[in-house]
Amino acid sequence: MTHAICTLALALAAAPQLAPLAVAGALLPDVLDRALRLRHRSRATHELVAALALAAASPLLPPLLPLALGWAHHLLLDSLTVQGVYVLGRRVSLSRAKSGDPLLNAAAVVVHLALLLA
Repeated sequence: MTHAICTLALALAAAPQLAPLAVAGALLPDVLDRALRLRHRSRATHELVAALALAAASPLLPPLLPLALGWAHHLLLDSLTVQGVYVLGRRVSLSRAKSGDPLLNAAAVVVHLALLLA
């Protein structure tokens, strides 16, 4: 839920017409993990290269860009937890907070809503 709310707020502030695709992109890594029966935050879906590959393909198919930005935003939020994400195959974590930490999630939502209202 945090991924959707934060990405929606950011997308509405930047480019409202692209918000649905950005939110879809933000949900995609976890949806793919479940659909492909991978463990949560698998290397296949939580690797920065995946978002960059979508962005690189966007000149051929422009709707891929907001999907890629949503995906990258998902990874940024996940990097703020102890489990982190992958960057070029190496796990990167910018914080010691646990995934699902209500304080971290609330802070993320407040920051993103502030950006929307700014």
